[in-house]
Amino acid sequence: MDRQGLRKGASLVEVRPSRIQHRTRPAIFAMSNPTKNAECTLEVAFSILGDNIIFASGSPFRDVDLGNGRIGHCNQGNNMYLFPGIGLGTLLSGSRVISDGMLQAAAER
Repeated sequence: MDRQGLRKGASLVEVRPSRIQHRTRPAIFAMSNPTKNAECTLEVAFSILGDNIIFASGSPFRDVDLGNGRIGHCNQGNNMYLFPGIGLGTLLSGSRVISDGMLQAAAER
């Protein structure tokens, strides 16, 4: 997984589009709590990155109307479950890269 973290006080706007434009489903994990401290909102993520993102947050966000009958959903990505699982899976597999397919396979189990 090609990832780019945001420093404190940064916004999703600072992520270079060239790093994500070739991704079919960029994953955004806005984990800061409370909601007012989130790295970005669901609406901002969809507006900057397009309709095919995977967005998970530790804070609650209302769904976003994307137009044309499409709705952007916020998935619950609680810190207690998400990051330890991804980290442990990476260590156990010995992988240096986490692909979209690996995350998809883990989500389907």
